[in-house]
Amino acid sequence: MEMEFEASFFNEVLQPSNIIPMNQDQVEEDLSTVWSNIHDVNTFVKHLDVTVEEVGEDLTVFVEGNLERINPLRYLGNVKGEDIIVEENGDRITIRAPKRISGNWLLKGIETMAEARMKMLEEVVILEHPTQRGSEKIPFSLTLFYTVE
Repeated sequence: MEMEFEASFFNEVLQPSNIIPMNQDQVEEDLSTVWSNIHDVNTFVKHLDVTVEEVGEDLTVFVEGNLERINPLRYLGNVKGEDIIVEENGDRITIRAPKRISGNWLLKGIETMAEARMKMLEEVVILEHPTQRGSEKIPFSLTLFYTVE
């Protein structure tokens, strides 16, 4: 009787449980999977987003994004075939925007982040905005207002 009890006790209580892991599918790792999911978190950063709103004879262009200081690049957006360029220039963000779009849209106004220096050239407007030291990512935003000439 005691042996039957010990056998039952061992089989029901002491026998290790079968633990089934949640994810049984092993993903084959290659260079793209290793670098695209570091720390099991995929992140997406919009570096430059250009949105255009056209109402009647008015065209509004919203430009916003994040400039990366660790590895600064030249960010390029496009509105009806015309380029908008954002880049870091020393301790400033430089934004180049067209004065004229598609031949008949003429720049009539600009709303910027605070305190921007503006240069009006023949075909483009250059805005320079001072940046803060120590920031890894610098957010920026700009609204350009165009009207039919």
